[in-house]
Amino acid sequence: MSAASASASASASDSATPTATHDVSSGLLIRKPVADVFEAVVNPSITTRFWFSDSTGRLEEGKVVKWTWGWFGFSMPIVCIQLETNKRVVHSWGTPSGAKVEAEWSFEPVESIGTFVRVRVAGLRASDLTPASISVLTSDVQDQTQGFALVLAGMKAWLEHGVQLNLVEDHALPRK
Repeated sequence: MSAASASASASASDSATPTATHDVSSGLLIRKPVADVFEAVVNPSITTRFWFSDSTGRLEEGKVVKWTWGWFGFSMPIVCIQLETNKRVVHSWGTPSGAKVEAEWSFEPVESIGTFVRVRVAGLRASDLTPASISVLTSDVQDQTQGFALVLAGMKAWLEHGVQLNLVEDHALPRK
């Protein structure tokens, strides 16, 4: 259903403290035209059917919006870095540790079938190579991979069948 992958590299920073970084990617064929799939990512009236519960606006290059996951009592600012209509969307957000994470969406038309959409997330980092830091990074990689696989599956169900599966909302126990 969804292809997910992770790649790792260790590097030395200016302070000579080794760090670890990961990029993750998920992709899925959606049997709808590129324009429909692209619109589902940038238009919150569609995106709220499969990802977050509220947004302060449409994704537009250079614009900051706030996405809210009301069922989790959580929101965050999202910066739309690049937007190429029907081809690519790049947006970023900050993490509690202060790191900037970027998601790049690409939309590839598949003749007579639909659109292959891929999300690549970059910027997941461990501040050092201690077991605790690597454990946090591993958890982040798992969360991003699972999260975007759920988002893509929810988008597919909504766009192809008009079914709202609530995958993001239901992947964790409700808040008390």
